[in-house]
Amino acid sequence: MKEILVNSESNSYKVIIDSLESVEFVAFGDAFFIIDKNVYKLHNKKVDRFIKKFKGKKVKYLFEATEKNKSFNAINKMLTELLKNSFGRDALVVAIGGGITGDTAGFAASIYNRGIAYVNIPTTLLSASDSAIGGKTGVNFNGLKNHIGSFYNPKSVVIDTEFFSTLPADEVICGLGEISKYSYLTENDFNDYLIENFHSIVELDEEKIVSILEKCITMKASVVENDEKEGGIRKILNLGHTFGHAVESSLSYKLKHGQAVVIGMAAAFFLSHSLGYIPEKKLNAFLTLITRFRPYVKPIKVDYDKVISYMSKDKKNRNSKIKFVLPMDFGMTMIDMEASVKDVKDALSKAISLF
Repeated sequence: MKEILVNSESNSYKVIIDSLESVEFVAFGDAFFIIDKNVYKLHNKKVDRFIKKFKGKKVKYLFEATEKNKSFNAINKMLTELLKNSFGRDALVVAIGGGITGDTAGFAASIYNRGIAYVNIPTTLLSASDSAIGGKTGVNFNGLKNHIGSFYNPKSVVIDTEFFSTLPADEVICGLGEISKYSYLTENDFNDYLIENFHSIVELDEEKIVSILEKCITMKASVVENDEKEGGIRKILNLGHTFGHAVESSLSYKLKHGQAVVIGMAAAFFLSHSLGYIPEKKLNAFLTLITRFRPYVKPIKVDYDKVISYMSKDKKNRNSKIKFVLPMDFGMTMIDMEASVKDVKDALSKAISLF
């Protein structure tokens, strides 16, 4: 078993990497389980064994985890079920699924009875390495990614890597895309490790997966501890996301998040180069890992004006200006950077042409 403590001003919690069979939640009786429908189909015996551990009232709610369902309509249905089953303020919401499930269930927990406890059990590599940690919850709104939500920490996060065994290849790639982000936020040893071990990670080598999860979670915990509500340093975790979210939205979520982040990071690197923050040699070093994704990220065409329009509504903007996270070196990242529309479009065009 691995345990990583995430300290925060609102409440601290543990991220546990272990099998569900080994984890106990003795402090809670009544529990409402929000479960990704596909995860339950593939792992129902495992999930049911876990649910049996709870001694109080137990209700399973199967959720179709799509970007379309990451919505107020889904929240309304979850809250309706919580009320219908008379769950009180001492109840526990348990999210079992990927990032969409965790974000949506966490948001429902944050507003039901002004906030009840929840536990996040991420079942994808992407959610386990990133979205399940840090307390961001929320839904999409009017075509904008994660625009409505709250900062609301779970009581704990439990990562059981057995869930990864049934992930489709593109979901593994999505996870590795988000993991790659962390390799640019620290010394380049981690980036080199991902380049050298790319294919064995894609094939879900257990030892390597646990090792990189520990590294990503420890890094994110360190950032979150210093900036829980994203007022400053936590913004570095948005590397590639201003571009990525806008591309996702412009394509109506036909491109998966992790793949959009890969394209978004490449665009951020090209933009940083065009603005004179990194030389060509450093740009090429940054792009080495990105090129490993070429066989796995499908070519896309975007409406650049539409992408800029979505960027202009990004929740991270300040003073009506689009803000970017741009690297200067491995472990050296600038936040709240601005650029001309022409430079932004050129950078994105170069990034898209890589694939």
